[in-house]
Amino acid sequence: MRKRLQVHRLAICTALAVALAAAGCVRKEKAASFDETAVQELAAESAVTEDDSAAADTMSFGELKNIVFIFSSGAGAWQTKFTIQPDGGFWGEYQDSNMGETGQSYPKGVIYQSVFTGQLAEFRPVSEYTYSAKILSLEYENPVGTEAVQDGVLYKYTDAYGLEDTETVTLYVPGTPAQERSEELNRWLVCGETKLSFYAIGNDAHQYGFVGTDLAENIRETVASAEEKMEELDQKLQAANTQLELNDISREQYSLWDSVLNGLWGALGQLKAPQDMKALTLQERSWIKEKEAASKAAGEEFEGGSMQDMAFSQKAMELTRKRVYELLKELD
Repeated sequence: MRKRLQVHRLAICTALAVALAAAGCVRKEKAASFDETAVQELAAESAVTEDDSAAADTMSFGELKNIVFIFSSGAGAWQTKFTIQPDGGFWGEYQDSNMGETGQSYPKGVIYQSVFTGQLAEFRPVSEYTYSAKILSLEYENPVGTEAVQDGVLYKYTDAYGLEDTETVTLYVPGTPAQERSEELNRWLVCGETKLSFYAIGNDAHQYGFVGTDLAENIRETVASAEEKMEELDQKLQAANTQLELNDISREQYSLWDSVLNGLWGALGQLKAPQDMKALTLQERSWIKEKEAASKAAGEEFEGGSMQDMAFSQKAMELTRKRVYELLKELD
């Protein structure tokens, strides 16, 4: 179970090559004129109100696309994670478990869970590296304090651990120096570096820290590694001397891309809003049926022969690999 004592935590730090784009103001050029109207127009154009200046300095939610913010024990015992949508809406989940806590109706243990959605106001600059935003709303899928038994597990619905008690959060961008982070916050963000190499969000009330990880970047690196592995497997395929070897290598190729697809799907599940994921899930179920039918048909061309298994695996791999690149576009 989670411990609410403030203890040092070693976060798993992923160096994020994310540069914060600087916002700028472009002034339209006007033809030179010295009449009174032109002077008034230039004066009006040059005038910058306090609100306009603040708007120019706000942090775009789009900068945080594909980043999941994680608050955890560091040992996998409990975790709260959430993502921020382009409109400032956010959604996420907290989960903890105690499989040793059982009862007659829940022999499989207890899970503490919180599925939540909310809305942030615009991030306003506090310093060169930090931005503050108000939490305008925070709602729960299940009322806090309620319980339900499902499949032998007792679900206890709780608050979103890490976001409780605070009205504002602070965003820390990559490059934030240590002196701009409190000791309490650093206990959750420690990773042996003076300057942050990732985005982070802090709970201003308790100084809890959420570490930001760019899932899209991680997935693209995984795909690149899979392509390198495919080159090795293709060479092994060409050098194989028996049909048994060909079958084994073909199965390995299919398994490789099936694993990549599963990882990509998991990332999409964390990054996309629930309503968007519902529509994508329907598409995916349809694709799975088509893939299975096409792979089966490919194998049946060699039914009863030693090449049947290879033909099935090769077709399944081809379609799965193609699907990975189709779904990667969802991260753009």
